[in-house]
This record gives sequence, structure tokens and C-alpha cells, in this order.
Amino acid sequence: MRACGAEAAGLQGEKSDAARGLEALEQDLQRSVAKNQTMEAELQYLAQLYYKVTKIKWEMDTEPGTLKGVHYGEDLASPITVDTTSQSKCAISDYLWSFVSTEW
Repeated sequence: MRACGAEAAGLQGEKSDAARGLEALEQDLQRSVAKNQTMEAELQYLAQLYYKVTKIKWEMDTEPGTLKGVHYGEDLASPITVDTTSQSKCAISDYLWSFVSTEW
């Protein structure tokens, strides 16, 4: 009888530990979801701000090493395709900034 009681008590302790662990994981998941939602909102804001300044809309599903998008100028939409593996970051930056009007 005592052995069964001790075993039951041990199992109850394991159950309690597992429940606490599960609760901690649920709280971590909720924090992670909230953080991801905040980051997503921030990224969306930055993308909108970037578009308002540059008038460049980027394609998000390109292959690694390739930048693709479209610059929407006043009279013309210009496609952009850049191989980032063959050009320096400075050259890419200069090329992209050449699309942005400096007239306010």
C-alpha cells in the first residue's frame, strides 16, 4: 500500500512539474507571438516609409543574391534587377539612389 501511495505521489509530482512546464511554454509562446506581431507592424511601417521616400516597390520572393523591384517615377515605371553578388554595396546603393528625386 505504501509503495502505491509513494508511486502515486511521485506521479502526481511529475504531473505538476509537467503542468508548470507546459504553462511556462504557453507563456513563452504568447510573448513570442506578441513580439512577432510588433515586429511585423514595425517592418510594415518601415516598408511603407521606404516606399514613400524612394517610390521603389520590392519583390520579396526573389532568389538570394538578386534584388528585384519597380521604381514608380512621375511618368515612368522602371524595373530594377540587381545582381548583388557581382557589385559592391556602395555601387548598388548609388544605383538605387539614382532613382530617387532630390527635388522637393
